[in-house]
Amino acid sequence: MRRHFRRFVYRPSHYVFIVLLPLLFTQCGDTDSSASDEDKTDVFLQTCERINSRIRASSASDRSRAITLLQRGFHIADSMHNPAAKALFAQSLGVLYFELDRFDSAQQYCDSAIHAATTSANDERIAGAYILRGILLNEHVKTDSALAAFRMAEQHIDPSCDTLLYTKLLSNRANTLSRRGNYAASIEANLEAAKLLEQMNMHATLAVIYDNIASDNSSLGENELAIRFYKRAISHNLKENDLQHLTTNFANLGVTYKLLGKLDSARECYFLSLSLAEQLDLPGSQAQNYHNLANSYRIDGDFNLAEQMYQRSIQISEDNGMQYGVLLNSMGLAGLRMLEGKYDEAEHLYRNVLPKLVAQGLLHEQSMAYKGLSRVQEKRGQYASALRWQKKFHALNDSLQKASAGSKIRELQSISIAAEREAENAELRSELTLHQMTIARQRTLVIGISIFTIAALAFIGFLVAARRRRMSALAMLEEQKRITEQKSEQLTQSNAIKELLLDIITHDLSNPAGTIRNAATLLKDEKQQDELLDIVYRSSGRLIDIIENARTLSHATVFDSIPHETLFVKALVERAYEEYEAQLKRAGMECEIDIDPRLTVEANPVIVEVIKNYLSNAIRHASEGRRVVIDAVRHATGVDISVADFGKTIPDADRDLIFKRSIQRAHAATHGHGLGLAIAERIAHAHGGEVWAEPNEPHGNRFVLRLPFNGKAFR
Repeated sequence: MRRHFRRFVYRPSHYVFIVLLPLLFTQCGDTDSSASDEDKTDVFLQTCERINSRIRASSASDRSRAITLLQRGFHIADSMHNPAAKALFAQSLGVLYFELDRFDSAQQYCDSAIHAATTSANDERIAGAYILRGILLNEHVKTDSALAAFRMAEQHIDPSCDTLLYTKLLSNRANTLSRRGNYAASIEANLEAAKLLEQMNMHATLAVIYDNIASDNSSLGENELAIRFYKRAISHNLKENDLQHLTTNFANLGVTYKLLGKLDSARECYFLSLSLAEQLDLPGSQAQNYHNLANSYRIDGDFNLAEQMYQRSIQISEDNGMQYGVLLNSMGLAGLRMLEGKYDEAEHLYRNVLPKLVAQGLLHEQSMAYKGLSRVQEKRGQYASALRWQKKFHALNDSLQKASAGSKIRELQSISIAAEREAENAELRSELTLHQMTIARQRTLVIGISIFTIAALAFIGFLVAARRRRMSALAMLEEQKRITEQKSEQLTQSNAIKELLLDIITHDLSNPAGTIRNAATLLKDEKQQDELLDIVYRSSGRLIDIIENARTLSHATVFDSIPHETLFVKALVERAYEEYEAQLKRAGMECEIDIDPRLTVEANPVIVEVIKNYLSNAIRHASEGRRVVIDAVRHATGVDISVADFGKTIPDADRDLIFKRSIQRAHAATHGHGLGLAIAERIAHAHGGEVWAEPNEPHGNRFVLRLPFNGKAFR
C-alpha cells in the first residue's frame, strides 16, 4: 500500500539543513567537553528526523530532487556512524524508488535500512524496513519470501502501541495471501486491519481495505458478500470525495453484479463509473467501462448496442495509444460477429488481431484468439482447419502452465536463500544489540539550557503576536459593526421608500380607474347592446381588481399576512376560465372543469391569479395538447387544485426552475417576462400554501396549487 504525501514547494532550507548536518553535529560536541556521545547522537538523530519529514512531505512535487537530498542525508549519516539516522534515510529512499517502479534500487536501500535499523536496535524502523521488503518481494511475485518478511516485521511490532504500523502490516500481508490464492486468510487479515482503522476514522485506507475484501470474496464466488464490501468502499470514498477510486469501485461493483446475472444493476454501475471517468478525464477507465457495457449488452442479445459500445471503446483506446484496449475490443467484436453468424467477418477480425498479440507477447489473449478461430471454423463446417487452431490453443496453454511451474521453482529457491540470509542477520543483530546495550546515554546541560531559552523566547514572541492579533481583531470588529449599522439604516430607509411608492401608485391608479368604471357604467345604461362599451366596462373592473390585489399582495409581502374569506373553489375556477375563454377558443383548446360545487377554501380572492397563471401557461406552452383539465381534491390537511395539460412534458431539470423569477424554458413557444409563475408562487406562500409542477402521464404537465385549511401564511 503506497503512501500519499502533502505537496508543498521546495525551499532552500532543505539544502541548508543537509549541508550543515556535519557542522551541527560537531558544534554540539565542541560546545561542552562533558557532552557524551549519546547526547550528540540524539541531537543528530532528531535533526535528521525533522529533515527527513520535510523532504518526504515535499516529495510529491519533485521526487528526483527529494531522492538527491535523501541520498545526501544517507551518506552523511553513514559517515557519522549513526545507524538510526542511516536507517531513516534508507527506508525513505526505498519507498520513493518503489513508487517510481525502480525495484532494484528500492531493494538495495531496503536491505541497507534493515541492516542499519538492526544495528540501532530500533524496533519500529526494523518493522518498517521488513514491511517494505515484503512489499517489494510481493511485487516480484515472491510470495513466500514476502510472507517471511512480514513475519519478521511482526516480531518487532506491539499492536497496542504501533496500531497504524500493524494495520499496514496486516493489509500488505493480505495482499500477498490474495496473490497466492489464499483468499480466506487474506479476508481475515483485512478484516482485522479494518477493525483497527474504523477506530481511527481513516476513511481513505478503509476504502482500499474493503475493496480488497470485496475482490477476495468475488474470487471465492461469494458475490453477494463482495457487493456488500464494495458498497462499504464506495461509502468511505464518498466521505473522502475520492472520485478516482470511486470510478474503480463502481466498475468492480458492476462486474460483480454481472457475475450474479443482474445485468441492469451492472450497467447502472458501469454508467456511474463512466460518468466519473469522463469527469476526471481517465481514458483507460472510459474504454474499460464501454467494454464492460458491450459485454453486458451482448449477453442480453442486444448486438447493435454491444457493437456501439465496442466501437466506442476502440475509438478511445486508439485516441490515447492504448493498443491493448484496441486488440481486446476487436476480439470482442469478432465474438459478436460469430454470434450473429457473420463467420467471415469474425475470422477476418481474429486473423487481423492475432499477429499484433504475438508481437506484444500477450500469450493468454493469443490463446483466446486461437480458440475463437477454432470455433469459427467449426461453425463453418471446416473441421480440419478448426482442429489445427484447437491444437495451437492447447499447445499454448500447456506452455503457459509449464512457465507457471518454473516460476514456482524459482520462487522456492529464492525462499531458501532468503532463509539463510535471515539466519545470518539474526546472529549479527544479536551481537549488535549486545554492543548497543553497553553504551550509556545522557543529555548535556548546555543543550537543555539552549532548548529552555529558545522555548522561553518563542513563548514571549507568541504572547506579543497574540496581543497584536487581538487588538487588530477588535478594531476589525468595530469597523464591521459600524458598516453593519450603516447598511441596516439604509435598508430601513429603502423599505420605507418602497412602501410609500407602492401606496402612491395604488392610490393614484385607483382614482382614474374608478372614474373610467363610473363613466362606463353610465354609458352602459344608455347603450346596453354596445360590445365595445361592454369590453371597456369589464376591463375597468378588472383594472380595479388588479389594483386591489396588488395592495393585498403588498401587505402579505411586508406584514407576512393576508385577509381570508370562505370561497367556493369551482366559482374561483370558473372566474378564471371566463377571462381566458376567448384565448382557449383561439388556441383550439377545450377546458374541462371537474370540481365539487360545495368544495370551499379559506383564502383571499387574489388566489384566483394562480389559476389564471396556470391557464395562461397552458395556452402558451401546451396548445398542441388541445385540452386542459382543471380539478380539485380534498385531503387531510387541505385542498389541491390542479391544471393539467397534454403538451410536451417539462424536463426534470427545468421543473424546479420555472417558478423562479425571469426564468423561462428554452423550448417555450412564445416569449414573456418569466414573472407569472413566480407571482403565483408568492401568492400561494402568502396563503401558507405551495405550488409545484409534475408530469402528466403519458405526456404533458400538471400544475398544482395546495391550500391548507388553516390558511396561515409563511415566508
